[in-house]
Amino acid sequence: MIAHLFNRVEAAVYFVTPGKRSKWGHTFGGLPSHRGTVLPVGPPLHLFFTLNLTDPRVGLRLPRRKWLPFFYPFRNIHGEFAYRVVSDGRVEVLSKPYSAAYLADESEWFHWPGFPRGCRRRSAGLEKKQDYDVHDPEDVYWLGCIFGVAALSASEKEAAKERLENWYRESFESEMNSFDSLDELAAESSGFLVQGLPRSKCPNRKCRNHKRPGSMEVVLTIIADEGDSFAAEIGDTGQLIYEVCRICGSVFVHNQCT
Repeated sequence: MIAHLFNRVEAAVYFVTPGKRSKWGHTFGGLPSHRGTVLPVGPPLHLFFTLNLTDPRVGLRLPRRKWLPFFYPFRNIHGEFAYRVVSDGRVEVLSKPYSAAYLADESEWFHWPGFPRGCRRRSAGLEKKQDYDVHDPEDVYWLGCIFGVAALSASEKEAAKERLENWYRESFESEMNSFDSLDELAAESSGFLVQGLPRSKCPNRKCRNHKRPGSMEVVLTIIADEGDSFAAEIGDTGQLIYEVCRICGSVFVHNQCT
């Protein structure tokens, strides 16, 4: 598994690696312990990581919450899943990943021996992969949709746009799609995210971000390796993308594929 954490405070990308020791208590796997994770119908939620938000390398703080769990329901109806971390002991599921009719039609699928039942709980560590350099055209291509280009002046953006177009032409031997500005180009770049930035509104109807598309922040992505027990569920071209609302602690998960 390859998991990347995006720290907007530092403008940096971290690897999140199962099995690495951490003084912050980050973990991978295990059974969900939060109240609210038992669904009315369907198999249990799959827990990937639980991260300690007091670790500055995470770059995210949520009011009255120390831990942020990353769940996903495999073989769900729509591929997307939403929940709110109410407290360190309770979550509220905001979507319906399964229905009785869906489970009845696909019952053999859920009893298939390969259906993942959870990963062994162990520690997880954070290791910096790279800092984001807004002056580097390659960084802007791969990560501009996440970290943006607001640090540049208007004249710097014009020069950076030209550098990026030249870099793209030399790297891929083709022309980029035409954009009027570097802001538009960076926002639409999908180098790191297989289908581009989700730009979701908060799934919590009681949150003021519920009517604001793009108010969620991409925090974590997960790509499966061939040897992972859940590899068949994500697919060899799939990518789980976790967005978080800083106001209410809601999480929106997308299962994207190329």
